[in-house]
Amino acid sequence: KDPIENFSIVYKEREKINKFLSQIKSSRNLKNLVCLCIGGSRLGTEILSEFQSEDEKIKVHFCSSYDLIELKKALSECEYKDTVFFVLSKSFETQEIIKNLNYVKSWFELTSDYDLVDNLYGVSSNSTLMSAHGIKKENQFQILDSLGGRFSVWSSMSLPAFVNTGFDSYLSLLEGAKLADKHTQDRPWESNIAVLMALLSIWNSNALNINNHGIFTYNYNLRSLSKYITQ
Repeated sequence: KDPIENFSIVYKEREKINKFLSQIKSSRNLKNLVCLCIGGSRLGTEILSEFQSEDEKIKVHFCSSYDLIELKKALSECEYKDTVFFVLSKSFETQEIIKNLNYVKSWFELTSDYDLVDNLYGVSSNSTLMSAHGIKKENQFQILDSLGGRFSVWSSMSLPAFVNTGFDSYLSLLEGAKLADKHTQDRPWESNIAVLMALLSIWNSNALNINNHGIFTYNYNLRSLSKYITQ
């Protein structure tokens, strides 16, 4: 797509995120948000969700296992009236996610008092398949097809992580990313963190024959950082 069109899509989605998070903030009934996601669509959002330090009014669950154990455990803590579901998948074709979504549909078939359609949201670059799987247009968030899954944390994909902290926290994430990019682009090599880290890795591997790289987090809220960086 034309860069100007992409720019327009990004800002349109940002406004949709703001609107959704504002609605969530004013809602007194929502207690659970279940995310069906895997790989790059899960790891970044999950670490951001764990990192939020404010009181968790809404519990965010992450489910992707093909045996449905994660999902069944999450649903055992949920009620129809206080739960919304987010399907996070760039392609919307991942088998694990579709299987989990189908189980959620069967869970809602057990009640006639609530309709999944009103509680189901999707984030994907494939709006056609979101619609095909029952997600109405107004509940769809779009990411660019050019955006790699592991980098999608900077897009609508990370929306569920901010249901307890709000839109300003999301903008702070984007501002931090902008500052990191600017540092990497503008700083000379001798004071450029990204360049120095890369060169140290080359030196350790090629000169010192060190073939291991350890990442240790000493804060429980960062417990998933190593999984995200590993991917």
